Amino acid sequence: MKKSFDLSNEDSLLWQFVIKKTVELADVVEFNILYEDEEILLFIEEYFSDYIGENISKEKFYKTGKSIRFKISEKMKSFLRQQSFSYWYNKSLEDPSFFCKDKEILVTITHEDLLVLEIDYYKDLGDILDDVITYDVI
Repeated sequence: MKKSFDLSNEDSLLWQFVIKKTVELADVVEFNILYEDEEILLFIEEYFSDYIGENISKEKFYKTGKSIRFKISEKMKSFLRQQSFSYWYNKSLEDPSFFCKDKEILVTITHEDLLVLEIDYYKDLGDILDDVITYDVI
């Protein structure tokens, strides 16, 4: 079951807990491409050994056109843990989604300030999640 969480108040504590757990569970991250620029080329160059390809996922919950996918290596984990939720807003690479064995477990929709979690993967964060405004996702 998916459940969404409102991060309009930039709940950095929630994001820190969720991203820390997610990068340990997930094996792939997929970004929407808002616009193509040099930043994307530099990112691909930096993480080329983790690069899987473009427009791979047919199952991405929130896809806005082109997307790009990477394996989650230790280097990628470190990068992802350092970024705030708001970092992804209106970036050329935005709205990362995380997959565990082809199942999307975390979706970000930054312009809506939303996280969408496959809740079964995050039950141990119960107390933290209980304090955030939530919405059921169909």
